[in-house]
Amino acid sequence: MKVTAKNKFFHVRFRSPGRYTTCRVPSWASRVASTVSRGAKTRQCRTRRGEWETQSVMIPRRPGVTKAAARRLARKIVKKIEK
Repeated sequence: MKVTAKNKFFHVRFRSPGRYTTCRVPSWASRVASTVSRGAKTRQCRTRRGEWETQSVMIPRRPGVTKAAARRLARKIVKKIEK
């Protein structure tokens, strides 16, 4: 799991973007993600077989949120979405 710090978000990548045909940031997934970390978003992508998966999670950068914390929050979000 790769964590990259960008301007406003930590991007936590769970799966390689190369395995998908299309990706979106749906509002329903953002609502679920925000229950774990306010302002978080997820990138949902469709595989070549037509199945949707969480490719990455974006955790807002704010004081006290480190890369390790972003990784933990992202795991909780994916667990919540995929259950």
